[in-house]
Amino acid sequence: MFFKLKKKVITIFFFATIFLCIGIFISYKFMFHNKKIDNTVSIPFIQNQSVKYITEETVVSKLKNTQKILPLEAEISETMIIDNSWGDCELFKKIKTIKYFALATYTLDLSNFTKSNVSIDQSNKKITLNLDKPILNSINLLNDKTTYETTNNGTLRFGELKLSPEELNSIEKQALKQMSEKSNEDSLVKLAEENSKSLLNNIINSINNSDMLIEINFK
Repeated sequence: MFFKLKKKVITIFFFATIFLCIGIFISYKFMFHNKKIDNTVSIPFIQNQSVKYITEETVVSKLKNTQKILPLEAEISETMIIDNSWGDCELFKKIKTIKYFALATYTLDLSNFTKSNVSIDQSNKKITLNLDKPILNSINLLNDKTTYETTNNGTLRFGELKLSPEELNSIEKQALKQMSEKSNEDSLVKLAEENSKSLLNNIINSINNSDMLIEINFK
């Protein structure tokens, strides 16, 4: 009788131990699972988002590194008339015509560009630049294009009008002076300004593919 009771107690203890172990295991898994969930942070997926942000410092650095741009090269001509006539009578006229050509180059200096020359309105996506106008940088004669027309003589005048090297040099200087004055005409300066604006737009838009509105004012 005692042996049967002991065996029954052992059996109950054995199954109780098994159930206890199973309970502990299930509790552990449950607690571990909850812990993982509690420490998980959900980050929303954002598609096709890009930030484009330009500062004054970025613009200043970009333009100062550019140093100088050449917005316009224009070919200019000037016709010089050398009159060696004797009085106003057609019979004694002696006229020679020389046509000079020169290449005028305009530049926009950016080497002294500072933050005072730029303002950025981030809310309205607008950049404003205040700059000096492009100027005539150089004007050089295109000697290979110079044309000398045949002397136009009256009935009583003969031969070519001959000019000394000194006379030719003086005429050339005068032609260059007059072409320099032409190069400062409003039409050419305006064209240099418009080309400058286009080049500056390209330079600034190259910064992070900016799509900001750019306003350029010349002083």
